[in-house]
Amino acid sequence: MPCTSCAEGYIGTTCQLCPGFLESEVACNGHGQCLMSGTQAVCHCDARYGGDGCESYDFPFAMVAILGTIALSTLGFCMCTMRRLARQPHSLQGPFLNRVNSFSQSEYVEISDMADLEYFVSNDSRDWLIPFDSLSLQCEIGNGTSGQVFRSLLHSGGGSSVVAVKRLYSPVTGQEYFQSFFRREVSILSRLHHPNVVRFYGVSYYNRVLYIVTDFCPKSLSALIENPAAKGPLAEPVFMKVISQIVSGMGFLHSRNVVHRDLKPANVLISETDDVNICDFGLSRLIEPDATTMTAEVGTPSYMAPEMATMGGIQCSTKGDVYSFGILLYSTWSRSKPYGDQGMNPFQLMTAVVNGLRPVIPINCPPALARLMRSCWHQNSDIRPSFPEISQILKDQWLLSMYTEEEEEYYYPGSPGRVPSSQLMSASSSVSTIPAAAAGHHRGSKDSINAMSPFVSPHRGGGAGYGTYQEEEKAEDNSPREDDRLLDEEKRPR
Repeated sequence: MPCTSCAEGYIGTTCQLCPGFLESEVACNGHGQCLMSGTQAVCHCDARYGGDGCESYDFPFAMVAILGTIALSTLGFCMCTMRRLARQPHSLQGPFLNRVNSFSQSEYVEISDMADLEYFVSNDSRDWLIPFDSLSLQCEIGNGTSGQVFRSLLHSGGGSSVVAVKRLYSPVTGQEYFQSFFRREVSILSRLHHPNVVRFYGVSYYNRVLYIVTDFCPKSLSALIENPAAKGPLAEPVFMKVISQIVSGMGFLHSRNVVHRDLKPANVLISETDDVNICDFGLSRLIEPDATTMTAEVGTPSYMAPEMATMGGIQCSTKGDVYSFGILLYSTWSRSKPYGDQGMNPFQLMTAVVNGLRPVIPINCPPALARLMRSCWHQNSDIRPSFPEISQILKDQWLLSMYTEEEEEYYYPGSPGRVPSSQLMSASSSVSTIPAAAAGHHRGSKDSINAMSPFVSPHRGGGAGYGTYQEEEKAEDNSPREDDRLLDEEKRPR
């Protein structure tokens, strides 16, 4: 697919990488002009510069001789020093040299780009390191507070696959950060396997910048609900499918003690099979691990819980995600941005939210759905339901009915199996997990928040079980795939 625009350092309709860009982050190392020659990007070097990436300079011969002498002297000194240290009973070489000496020859290619990371990570985590030169960044497909997202190719095992690569804005430094990231965060991300959580491939590192590699999803919930070609609410089957899958994915993340902290439509992706994939969970913690103020990347103001502002973003909890879900529920039903007509800057908006401001629920919103929204965005976080409780609420057959509870009981007294949503949303509810009695109403194990099996990084050849898991998902799920009004006519249900 031709790119409409290329990332920095790439040119042409197919986004070819300019020579020298990987070494200096400047095309042709800043000493020439990058132009297309046929299907390849080539450098036209400035005077006295040469090489494919204009990296060599025409030094005077005498200067080359002097530099060579200095280099040989330095090398000889280092070799003598290392031999002397090796003879000592307790090696003083330092951890990095000790670690490099233990690597096999096959690992040196990976060391060239990620030497520091190779030392700090364990053998298990190293499988999730992706050499930067195996990625081909093509088009920028999004950007936000945490970084840029590129449609990219991942070259592995003689083939290539389309992936999404998120380039984090904040440069990372320090041994403690690397140790924390790879021993904790990557170990968590690599074990989060659920149909409604975006698939994690691994991490790459180049020039002190981290790149998160995940599945590529062509659409997002924000694009679906803001589509100018479609008017009115989403079709009910589509709305319920999207919301139910978000609840399933968030329930799974919380069961693994992962707090999203930035749940919003832009972070709810739609896969090629039209299933929800939640992304960017916990990234704020990866970017600012020691943040203690409101400037920390702890959410988007329109979707941020009031306690996140009053507590400086420190006390992140699962109930903050529930608040964000309530606002997302409003946006998805109304197909509009929350507070879009308020005309406030982020600080004014958060101040108003702390003081009780909430979106105005549309008059066409079903009463039970409106009650769920208000319950999720309640000012008191203790009163908000959990995602397992919300999952039970979504089973209410009256959720999208325009009847009030009193009207439902009047017109349909004693309906079998009827459980008013207000009871399910009771603040005194002690439900913490999905009751066994409700198991028969589930679509299957793929919706269970406990559905998880051990995997290896997909870029290492895929993990046992993933293909089977996806096949079960496709075989069992026959629900409508998207808003029928947005489908091509030949694809619409007959």
